[in-house]
Amino acid sequence: MMNKFPAMLLACLLVVSLFSQSGSLDSLKQALVAANQDTHKVNLLNQLSAAYRSVDPVQCRDFAQQAVRLSERLEFSRGLSRACYNLAAGYYFSGQFDSVYTMAERAVELGQESNDFILLNSAYGLMASAAFDEGDYERAVANNMKALEVAEANGDLEGVAFSSNTLGNVQWKLQNFERARYYYQQALDGFEELGNSYGMANALSNLGNVAPSDSLRMAYHLQARDMYEQMGNIYGIATMDNNIGSFFHNHQQYKKAIEYYRAALELLEGTDFKEKLVQVYTNLGSAYGEMGQLELALPWFEKAVALAEREGITSLLKDTYEYMSNAYSQKQDYANAFKYLKLFRNLQDSLFHEELALKVADSEDKIRSSEQGRELAQKELELSLQRASRNRILYISLLLILALSALALWARSRASLRKQQAELQRAEADKLRELDRIKSSFFANISHEFRTPLTLIKGPLQDMAHGRFKGDLQKYYRIMLRNSERLLNLVNQLLDLSKLEGGRMRLNLELGDAGQFIRAIAHSFESMGERKQIQYDITVSEALSQAWFDRDKLEKLLSNLLSNAFKFTAEEGWIELKADTVEQGRFLRLLVQDNGIGIPSEQLPRIFERFYSPPQPPRRERVRDGGGMGSGIGLALTKELVELHGGRIEVESKEGKGTTFTVWLPIQKDLFPANAEVNIDPADDVDAIDAIDSMDATVSIASAPKERVSTGPLKEVILVVEDNADVRQYIVGQLSSHYRVLEAAEGRTGLELASREVPGLILTDVMMPEMDGVELCRHLRAQAATSHIPIVMLTAKADRENKLEGLETGADDYLVKPFDAEELRLRVGNLLEQRRRWRERFSKEVSFRPAEVAITSVEEAFLNRVVAMVEQNMDDETFGVPELADAVGLSRSQLHRKLKALSGKSPSEVIRDMRLQRASDLLQKGAGNASEVAFMVGFNSLAYFSKCFKDAFGYPPSAVGLH
Repeated sequence: MMNKFPAMLLACLLVVSLFSQSGSLDSLKQALVAANQDTHKVNLLNQLSAAYRSVDPVQCRDFAQQAVRLSERLEFSRGLSRACYNLAAGYYFSGQFDSVYTMAERAVELGQESNDFILLNSAYGLMASAAFDEGDYERAVANNMKALEVAEANGDLEGVAFSSNTLGNVQWKLQNFERARYYYQQALDGFEELGNSYGMANALSNLGNVAPSDSLRMAYHLQARDMYEQMGNIYGIATMDNNIGSFFHNHQQYKKAIEYYRAALELLEGTDFKEKLVQVYTNLGSAYGEMGQLELALPWFEKAVALAEREGITSLLKDTYEYMSNAYSQKQDYANAFKYLKLFRNLQDSLFHEELALKVADSEDKIRSSEQGRELAQKELELSLQRASRNRILYISLLLILALSALALWARSRASLRKQQAELQRAEADKLRELDRIKSSFFANISHEFRTPLTLIKGPLQDMAHGRFKGDLQKYYRIMLRNSERLLNLVNQLLDLSKLEGGRMRLNLELGDAGQFIRAIAHSFESMGERKQIQYDITVSEALSQAWFDRDKLEKLLSNLLSNAFKFTAEEGWIELKADTVEQGRFLRLLVQDNGIGIPSEQLPRIFERFYSPPQPPRRERVRDGGGMGSGIGLALTKELVELHGGRIEVESKEGKGTTFTVWLPIQKDLFPANAEVNIDPADDVDAIDAIDSMDATVSIASAPKERVSTGPLKEVILVVEDNADVRQYIVGQLSSHYRVLEAAEGRTGLELASREVPGLILTDVMMPEMDGVELCRHLRAQAATSHIPIVMLTAKADRENKLEGLETGADDYLVKPFDAEELRLRVGNLLEQRRRWRERFSKEVSFRPAEVAITSVEEAFLNRVVAMVEQNMDDETFGVPELADAVGLSRSQLHRKLKALSGKSPSEVIRDMRLQRASDLLQKGAGNASEVAFMVGFNSLAYFSKCFKDAFGYPPSAVGLH
């Protein structure tokens, strides 16, 4: 099949983009009619010629010839050079290669005079394409190399791409398909970078000709056809249809081949693309012939022969003659079979002799050139002596320049080196500071992890030692045991990390039922799921019944992952554990997935770093009821254990959506590290289950408790906000016998409870999920209803910075874990006593003057608002407690509790006292009699006013002047 794609189509595309404008053919023709006989008309003619180049070669040549004649008359060299190129291109598409060389060489001469490198590149490329299509590959390569030199010398990336494409064409014809693919791919990359659609389409088509597989070949051709169709390039579309038809032809899918051949034929008939028409006619005849339909095949062959002979392009008929000879032979028409066989042989010999003659002529030219060279050699010798003298001077100058340049470069490199060293030292210092920050954060968090369980061990023990303990001994024994186990687990994790860092930890492998072991670990977490109403699904493959694994390491890493999932999954959420084999049973894959709070994307890359913990821990890193994952140990240890196995761990997470940890571990003996030890006496799984049960203190996570009220004989209300259930229970136990105690498991719930109940004092932990203690304190101080409440911070971080942060946000006192129960009771009692004394001082004052009381600026501002509201409505007898509450933005109960806490007076007493004080002032100034003044200050009954006045001041209003 004939599926040749002319290389020139690509070479001319550069000037299509340069010489043609974006306007339509119709607009160009209209402009041509109106144009004067000047250079503008020459440009229009060139644009039309370029536009018709791959559409209608006849019109392309016609417009180019007009441009040549007008340019010569106007002596417009630039227009003439481009017109010559367009005319050469028109000859190319008609298969008239001799005329191509004549006009292209003239374009080169004119381009050299004007230094038009783009035109030079295109003209050389056009001659290379013509030589390629004629089979003169030596000439094709020579012209292409000239084009490449021009393009590279002028930084013409597009020209370089065109030349790469033509070199690929030559390698294709020489059947060097690997080299051809290399050049075509270079061309495609260049055109893609430049956004040249024509070039991309042609490079794709050429890649389709040399693709290593049928699927790639078809994909390239289809992609190229789509691009030509988008550009409306008739020649390109027809060529692709012909190539796709040839693809199906080669695969004996003749009906599909004929379908594409006919599609190409419809586009080409009526155009001047005669060479391509000859190919399509021949391919149609060949397809019908191979289907055995000789009566349909021969007319297509005859059309090809007639057209080629009429157009003088009989060199294309070699394959056609051979097909016709075979067809007549099958019809037993041996006379015609012999006739076309003879034509085939003659044409084959003719092409051979033409090629031979070209080589002989080339040899003669080389001989003549050598004789002339000897004559010139003598003259060249004389000139070379003169040049040698000049060159010596030039070389010395260059050496001096080079020496100075080298000195400057050396000085510059020294400066650059010093700068790099300074930057390196700065980077190292930054790294050391970051490492120091990470270590400080780690030790602070470790301190928190140790101090919380120590509180629950030391506190009850101190009470027992001093005989002050009251409560259920068995209950507190269990609490102390659970927290001692928690401390032991933290210490073991730190020791494991130390061993891993020092390379002292080894795997202790045994062959056993890994599936049963994983189920045992997984089922130990079911009680947590039940407490938090979490849907907990466990799926373990039976393929794990025989596997090599280290029980201790597998238990630790899986328990850490499951503990993490339960910590950060809300009530009524879900957690899924899957364990199966992958890679033909060579690896165990563990998947732990939850729909919890997720991990922020900016923290994902660092969660496995040893000792990493964010400066302000997000919810996932804040530990609720034990465990070490918030300290920067758990996940780091998990990753180290996975890597000890030679496995890998990955995490995917979306904040607010959930997290998935996936672990791959080897389970075949030969896949483990060489230093792994083998245990031939495996442990019983029952022992493993017992060991896991003992971890309850470490991994057990109670669901967040609802607020709970413990009542005592006294009326003072205390709110305890603590996320650790054991610590919260311990504090409540110490205070419930003296106060009415409210409980909340985290900051947000505590804020809601404080706003609603307005307690006399708040005890809050610093590190909590949802809302931490510092943020809770900030919110309490910002609300009018709660700004006056004393706040005691409970923290395991005893450093000065954390204390200052809490005090700056309004905390009244700090209590460091582990704390003494007696110290807790004393500090709470002292703060409440201070508030009681403030109230007593207020109650002794008849007037309501906030400036005389030792209170904070927030409380003073609140009391000033109360005073202002009462003063504004002093004469309104309907203004009472409901109106005052609305005016200051509180409910009646909140206003009552707040004023009682600050002054010991109820809102109604405050309003009454201010009215009576104003009445006393007015009476002393003689502003009216008792009846008039009573109405001025909001009393509508003179008798009631007189009674209240006498109760407040000890004498009736009528006696004011006497006192």
